[in-house]
Amino acid sequence: MKIADIPHKMDFTFDDELHEVPLDKGEMKKGLRFLEGKLKEDGINELESAVIMTLIGQFSRILGGLAQSEEMLTKAFHIFKEKQQVTHAFNVKLKLAMTLLALGNKGKAQKITKGCLDYLSKSKDAKLSLFNDHIIHQLGRIAFAQRYYEQALNHFLKAHEIRILKGNVEHIQQTEHAISVTRQKLDEL
Repeated sequence: MKIADIPHKMDFTFDDELHEVPLDKGEMKKGLRFLEGKLKEDGINELESAVIMTLIGQFSRILGGLAQSEEMLTKAFHIFKEKQQVTHAFNVKLKLAMTLLALGNKGKAQKITKGCLDYLSKSKDAKLSLFNDHIIHQLGRIAFAQRYYEQALNHFLKAHEIRILKGNVEHIQQTEHAISVTRQKLDEL
């Protein structure tokens, strides 16, 4: 299952504190209920359920359901790890770090994200290299939450360079917003 398979608007943006905010909270709640229903359906295998749990975890976090987010992402991570789905496990681990950040556990979020960056630097898996800009952007969000704005800005600028090369307009715009907000914070100091 992909986000596009959800028959509701699941789009989100970032506010001036770089928190994820749904564009249409009602629609996202309906989408979350849809996913929860899919998870209960008969006939889905463990990997399919882990994909759905990942989506539930992501959208629960955006809607403020942090306990559900942590639970679903943790379960999905363990399934992917057990089934040796390295790329999926890696992706879920990054999402879990963002949930931990939202829970206020900045240190653990940073440790997980830096661990992912270290793993990526040693990996020869081409699929994992696609996460490089996400990890660097995520390190920027963690530094921002810790009020280390110069460090955050450096991460965002580095992620921006990579994202320009990759050409994903949505990701470029997210990073440009993060850069703008971080520069405003620096100006206020």
